[in-house]
Amino acid sequence: MSARSCSLTALVSAAVILLAGCADAVTPAPRPAIAIPIEPTKTTPSPTLTLVPTPTPTAEGIPPPSGDLLATLEGHTSYVTSVAWSPNGEFLASGAGDESVRVWDAATGETIRTFENRLGWVYSVAWSPDGEAIAAATGWPDQVVMVWDAATGEHLRRLRGHSNEVTSVAWSPDGRTIASGSEFPDMTTILWDADTNERLHTLEGQTDSVWGVAWSPDSRYVATGGWDWKVIVWDAATGERLRTLRGHYGHVDGVAWSPDGTRIASAGWDNRVRVWDAASGEELRTLKLDEGYEPKDRRNSLPVTRCVVWSPDGRMLASAYENHVIVYHAASGERLATLDGHTGVVSSLSWSPDGTKLASASWDRTIRIWDMTSR
Repeated sequence: MSARSCSLTALVSAAVILLAGCADAVTPAPRPAIAIPIEPTKTTPSPTLTLVPTPTPTAEGIPPPSGDLLATLEGHTSYVTSVAWSPNGEFLASGAGDESVRVWDAATGETIRTFENRLGWVYSVAWSPDGEAIAAATGWPDQVVMVWDAATGEHLRRLRGHSNEVTSVAWSPDGRTIASGSEFPDMTTILWDADTNERLHTLEGQTDSVWGVAWSPDSRYVATGGWDWKVIVWDAATGERLRTLRGHYGHVDGVAWSPDGTRIASAGWDNRVRVWDAASGEELRTLKLDEGYEPKDRRNSLPVTRCVVWSPDGRMLASAYENHVIVYHAASGERLATLDGHTGVVSSLSWSPDGTKLASASWDRTIRIWDMTSR
């Protein structure tokens, strides 16, 4: 995505309507900067955006990942809405409808810490880049971003400013800024100073709920995805809207920036993952996740795509359709693997920093860890 992530109260209501009774290392050499024209407005001339990407390794000749199930983590008592690997790859954080954030030992699958919110659903979680803190987007009635010390569980801060449920949260790679998106009728993304809690910018432009927030690798830009079917790219320093990506014909819940900074992937309720050129806004590829599947008429099922994530080397993309996790060759769009095992909607995905594992969170109240090494 991006993340992706896939208020959940509103989402569940949508599911009820849809489903009649249902209860989200080698440092590369630098390359020249790319000068990019940004979409013009009616009153100002077109500005110029400069991206300095890091080259992505060639995506040719990728062997399919094993896809073996390594572990199933159980403990949440409601829908698991978000999962995220710690920067060192040793832990997982998850958020759920049981109003809690759990920290798991990724090697043993044991819960080592639980943060009780008790003031609403937790829709999205994000680690600070140094791994010392965890941020969580919370729903009604508190509607804030909560930040805890990851090691001790101490509550560090509460970022209050949204007027409705906070549905997504992302920490900038440089660790200086936290971005949070909110549900209709708020429909904004707020950029917060991670040290002072100051509100830096309020990004207004989405015309429905904001469910996806993702940072560019250099922390200069933010991409947001909304239920208005659009992805918007923003300048994080100024809060200026730089580009609007149109192509989805359904809610956009997941957005993810490629590791080299040149592409954005978005996941929508049209069951499509769309890959965009981050500079030009051109749609490069469309992945059809529902090909070969029939929507299931059962509890915890919603025939939509809610999340997307890049592998750390940028050569693979993972997304989900209903309870199926699907892995693609990013350059060709070839389907490399389908990971089955969840019995509810897959709401969130996170790739381990070393690229060897993929974690998936589901409405079936579990988190599963999959082997992404080659067969």
